[in-house]
Amino acid sequence: MQGDERLRALAQRSANFGFLLAHEPLLVSYGATAESCVYTDPNAALVKARQFGESLADALLSGWGWPGPGRGRSTSSARSMPREP
Repeated sequence: MQGDERLRALAQRSANFGFLLAHEPLLVSYGATAESCVYTDPNAALVKARQFGESLADALLSGWGWPGPGRGRSTSSARSMPREP
């Protein structure tokens, strides 16, 4: 599969996000893309960074078995988490 090869190559080039390939390939895609274009296209890097954060929050919530209303929106996900007393 060509897509898998490209994702693997992207993970190998990333100093900060490559290790996530074994856990969640989508996080590698968003994180490494943000990392690679931070100086050439800062706006695109911000979009990818936000997508990374939302995907990470979704992965954490589903890993904990959280139903979480409004999946895919970081503000909804953050509000659904319990707060420490």
